[in-house]
Amino acid sequence: MSSIKIAAGANVKRVDIFYVDPNEIIVDETLRGRHVPPTDEDIHARAESFRKQGQLQPVLARKLSDGTNRIQLIAGFTRVNAARLIRHGYRYVDDDGNEQEHCDPDFPIQVKLWQGNDEEALRANIVENNERNNTSPIDDAHNHRRFARAGIHGRDDSASLRLRQSDVRLAVERPAVAGFV
Repeated sequence: MSSIKIAAGANVKRVDIFYVDPNEIIVDETLRGRHVPPTDEDIHARAESFRKQGQLQPVLARKLSDGTNRIQLIAGFTRVNAARLIRHGYRYVDDDGNEQEHCDPDFPIQVKLWQGNDEEALRANIVENNERNNTSPIDDAHNHRRFARAGIHGRDDSASLRLRQSDVRLAVERPAVAGFV
């Protein structure tokens, strides 16, 4: 492998991207940063995006510390599910209005390996969701509660969640909303 020189400053670091069978990635639903999971339509739309444009951003995963080479998903639940759908096969309508089937049983997903403990993984998942998705006040309150349950407190955490006082007050004043959290 040859080296590449980049004139981009002192804080440049290398990131390796791995191509992995999406079925080999361990998905822990408790790490999902959205209160309402993506719909089948969301996953289908992401699979279509992959078919047309490829995967533009890798998912974030970490190697488990159990002595195996298994990896656990931290961020990218919709992307992993879309890659699994592509491997399984799905139907779509092409530009001419004809129904087609797309199946690639060898479709790999791009994975960026990340090192961190459970708390850091939780933070990375929440920050990634806030940046990639337009999270709702319910999602933000759900993630705030995840922080509290993990014993993570602090001003920076609330700021990263973009919690608004009115949203928190709404969850407290309306038990039906608080029940979602």
